[in-house]
Amino acid sequence: MSSPHFLDIFFYPTSVAVVGASRNPESINYRLVDNLVKLGFKGKIFPVNPNTDEIVGLKAYASLRDIEAEVDLVVSAVPARMTLDVMKECVDKGGKGVVVVAGGFSDAGELGRREQFEMGQLLKGNGIRAVGPNALSPINSANNLVISFMPTRKIIAGGVSLVFQSGFYDPRLNWIFCDFHLGVNKLLDLGNKMDINEVDALEYLATDDSTKAIAIHIETVKGDGKQFIQILKDSTRLKPVVVLKSGRTDAGAKAAASHTGSIARESDIVFDALLKQCGAIRAHTVEEFFDFAKAIGFLAPPKGNKMVIASLSGGEGVLAVDAGQQHGFSMAKPGSDARAKMKAIFPPWEIPLNPFDLGVCS
Repeated sequence: MSSPHFLDIFFYPTSVAVVGASRNPESINYRLVDNLVKLGFKGKIFPVNPNTDEIVGLKAYASLRDIEAEVDLVVSAVPARMTLDVMKECVDKGGKGVVVVAGGFSDAGELGRREQFEMGQLLKGNGIRAVGPNALSPINSANNLVISFMPTRKIIAGGVSLVFQSGFYDPRLNWIFCDFHLGVNKLLDLGNKMDINEVDALEYLATDDSTKAIAIHIETVKGDGKQFIQILKDSTRLKPVVVLKSGRTDAGAKAAASHTGSIARESDIVFDALLKQCGAIRAHTVEEFFDFAKAIGFLAPPKGNKMVIASLSGGEGVLAVDAGQQHGFSMAKPGSDARAKMKAIFPPWEIPLNPFDLGVCS
């Protein structure tokens, strides 16, 4: 029997401590605890704030050391310059996993890079795995675990697991769940990738039975490039994978460096070719990313490259044919049984088949 993956502790913790939790309902750090309580997280919640005794109806603790129970996952939401002290407390407490929410590390100059390195060495030396810094994570619909700055209204569970190198999803969280109706299984924001990176996330989700499809956003590949490509190739044999790669231009690469400390050295042409060889679906915009994620979440992968197009406008059908052929699809030819069934609803004159102009049938 194989041992559990180290990312299990991030998605299935029995207890979560939020360091820097706020009692002010207007504060974003208030929502880190409030979401867990209101959404019904199936585990223990320990708010940590030395200036209060209670947050959202829960006992608050002055420090991690004061919590009498074991803590699986520590969410550190204190400012960057205070974070290293929290990590030392986490070591003393025997925490298993850490999420560092604060930015201001490798994304903020030499001092930040040194502090991130020192923090990473401390955690690694004590066998503690870390997400971040500069990360909001994780989300798991199976146990109502939501670490978010947004006052999340509800969770719609599904089969799509998402990975981000940025928190751009967080302001859209209610849209994702409530308006867009994307069924989410798990979500992980990697941030600066001090420890856990896209290779780890992809490896975990590829073998996660409850994940039926994967959508991943990256600015740069931090882990081993060859391993990333191999895992991506192996993953697409099991389930569809959508990839959104930002930092594609020189200006975008510089922006990524200032945002998460990433340096996007990959040639976009080479990266695009590798994605095609691996069988991954590339999204070029945020809109495509979420649309593709929803499509692969609701639709079974096609068994071939044949397609049938039906539209209310013949012109739209032609555009769809062009788009399909540009992406390797060809038009299917309906058999005699299908033609006979459609003839019963078609007008008396001859209607070309596939693409079907439904406008003439209405």
